[in-house]
Amino acid sequence: MKKFYLYGFDMQSPMRNTPKAAPGYYDVTNKDLRFGFTENWEGRQKQFDDVYKCKRHNKSHAILLTAWDTDLDRKGMMEIKKAVKDELKKDFVLKGDTIEDSVDQKESIILLIDNVI
Repeated sequence: MKKFYLYGFDMQSPMRNTPKAAPGYYDVTNKDLRFGFTENWEGRQKQFDDVYKCKRHNKSHAILLTAWDTDLDRKGMMEIKKAVKDELKKDFVLKGDTIEDSVDQKESIILLIDNVI
């Protein structure tokens, strides 16, 4: 199933956005949101759960805020994602797919994404 998604986080301290061995990682905090798309929804959810799983709490710190179904092909999804990110760049700092320090503005971000999608 193909979807666009917006995730938030509830960890107490920053966590890497990728497994430890992956190059180009950066830290994600509970003040950040993450927007993206996938052609394999179940697989992507599992990736988020695995990457943001805390061994101490035995749970994932990634929280799905909203998901949007789509019938677009990969090229169409990439165009929508670019349009959303171009709009977000006007008011937020982006690091990859992460919208930094944006959790307080999640409702306006969801509305912005709704309007583009």
